[in-house]
Amino acid sequence: MIEKRFRLPAWGVATLCGAAVAIGLPGCGGKPHGERAAPRADAVTVETVALDSTSGGVMVLPARIKAREEATITSRVAGRLTTLLVREGDRVRAGQSLARFDAPESRRALAATRREWEAAKLAQDFAQRQQARMDSLFALQVASQRDRELAENARRDAEARYEAAQSDLESLEAALEARSPFDGVVVRRHVDPGADVQPGAPLLDVRSAEGVEIFVPVPEAAVPALEAARLSYQAGDGPWRPARLTRLEGMTDFTTRTRTAHLAPVGPPAPEPGAFARVRLESPDLPDAAVRALPASSIVRRGALTGAFVIENDHAVLRWLKLGREQAGSVEVISGLWPGERVARDAAGLADGVPVRIRS
Repeated sequence: MIEKRFRLPAWGVATLCGAAVAIGLPGCGGKPHGERAAPRADAVTVETVALDSTSGGVMVLPARIKAREEATITSRVAGRLTTLLVREGDRVRAGQSLARFDAPESRRALAATRREWEAAKLAQDFAQRQQARMDSLFALQVASQRDRELAENARRDAEARYEAAQSDLESLEAALEARSPFDGVVVRRHVDPGADVQPGAPLLDVRSAEGVEIFVPVPEAAVPALEAARLSYQAGDGPWRPARLTRLEGMTDFTTRTRTAHLAPVGPPAPEPGAFARVRLESPDLPDAAVRALPASSIVRRGALTGAFVIENDHAVLRWLKLGREQAGSVEVISGLWPGERVARDAAGLADGVPVRIRS
């Protein structure tokens, strides 16, 4: 096959380029070199905010006040809860009965388990007596070595069955009556009497009556300065009070890049467990821009995740953040942002990766 080539005269080339320019086709007579492209028509106009930072050797972090001992009493059996002996606010002693499963079906199950234990106890006693008799006959050379070994094996088997039956009985007795693990206060009831519950269902929350700790997640960059830092805490909107470091957990949470520190209040009054608190760290070794605040309208919430849209290369990029306390229309940002980054003031109408135009 022979390919045919055609050559246009000069006047034809000029005519075609002129027509292309007239209808806006690229390739002939484009924009002058150095002229900036116009903004995209589909770009979303946004207003950005700068990060408010707290520096100068001071860091304020959200914290939680926790009782020294906290326990959730759960059901260990599937059945009907018949009795709850305490209510919220009641003080309890270690070992005190808190709840009972005393329905007829529970009593029958307990009676059957107790009969199995009694039968296993009788079988064990008989096997022990039988081995003693066989040992005596073997000593008199009346019984053989094989008979003696069979009696010993029967005794061991009976003892194992008795121990298993005793364990089953003790477990069921403990499961049918929930007791307090320590001296404390009942802070919550999860169910009411008469409810059918499954194993693992929460029944009551109990907190120790004395001693509290302050749990605070400390950013990874501030951990080296924690030992020598001056520490104080604020419970709710109360005054700032001194605190001391009791221990620092050895593992850093890789998702939040924080490590939990345990603090103890210095001096009375003791704060109430469960209250929200803030902890202030003061040290010249702390990194700058430790605490940043964003307006509440910037925050994106999707289930348990929280984030904001950071402006990068004229595009909105969704960044997941760890947030702290929200107050007066602003939210503390614990981690996830860097100093100098700009964030969309209003997250409404934005999506990850959409082009944006910053309002001047």
